[in-house]
Amino acid sequence: MGRSGFSVPDGRPGADEQEGVGPARNRVASVTQRPDLIDAIEGFYVTLILDQLHRTGVLRALGEGRGVGAIARKRGFDQAVLTGLLDYVSLRSNIIRSTARGKNRRFALAGKADGFSMHLLDQYVGAFGPCLLSLPQILKNPAAGQDLVDRVRHAAAFADGGPAPELVGFLEALRLDFVLDIGCGGGQLLTTLAQRRPALCGIGIDANPSMIAVARKRALHLRLGRQLKFRYGDAENLTRAITRRERERIQGICAVSVANALFGSDGRIDGFFSALKALFPGRILLLGDYYSRLGPALRQSANFKRTLFHDTAQLLSSQGLPPRDLKAWRRIYSRNAVKLLHAYKATNEGVCWFIHMIEL
Repeated sequence: MGRSGFSVPDGRPGADEQEGVGPARNRVASVTQRPDLIDAIEGFYVTLILDQLHRTGVLRALGEGRGVGAIARKRGFDQAVLTGLLDYVSLRSNIIRSTARGKNRRFALAGKADGFSMHLLDQYVGAFGPCLLSLPQILKNPAAGQDLVDRVRHAAAFADGGPAPELVGFLEALRLDFVLDIGCGGGQLLTTLAQRRPALCGIGIDANPSMIAVARKRALHLRLGRQLKFRYGDAENLTRAITRRERERIQGICAVSVANALFGSDGRIDGFFSALKALFPGRILLLGDYYSRLGPALRQSANFKRTLFHDTAQLLSSQGLPPRDLKAWRRIYSRNAVKLLHAYKATNEGVCWFIHMIEL
């Protein structure tokens, strides 16, 4: 599943740390205070209401300065019910705020109603939410989770934003002329590189057709159609998406939020590296992903709440949990006879993520 995991929000850099040759250290802040049941139920209500307001365009309309009455009339909504819902979430979230009281109630988007907030709704409520609502089915057959993910909402989650500046920096330093982006998502990485280097060519592959549609639209809008090609394809069967001649031209490969989907019960991570080695021997792979935290071995902290619910989404969607540290990744690289050249990690928005430079 291309771009199945976290994203670095809006391309903003995190607090970085070079991992060097040693294993990653799991730094833990104060242990999080568990919410009581009332808090949990309130969160359930607020999240579902916000997601529906997002899906129906109400949040966008509020951002455009439209009043409740105009929003309700355009969508055929009951104004009194819509006003009540907006009143509730304005009191219990940092996404909507009330700007006028009395009969002529008005609401506006609050400071936290940014693109990253919409990304979270699209990814964790829209895309992975159906898995949560089908727990009995998944508990009996975990593999069913992968078919329950809403691919359209998942594509919407990654339609905007930009690539991690660190990843762009690594690729620019390598001065590659032809790049393959596995799990290309909305095409942000390749289009960013192509805009900076007109001589660069690239191919983006993603297993989500909705993602490919977004990437092609972006490339067309930026007039990069000659430099970049975006195709539907599976990370584990690249020969169907890339010709032999193209494979020979590819100098470097990028795979962000791809490997984390390969740790289900079928353990496909070794097959992934085996296929890459066979197709691109000696080439450079930049692998970007996150370190998981769910499980008994690590104390949990308030700083990693997002990692914990992303780990849960991984389990429910049959992707499994990726390694927790560099030491575990080194074991994977060793048994697959690939060489780790450089390891970088950063913490951003409750996720400890990394970029590994690997020689295949």
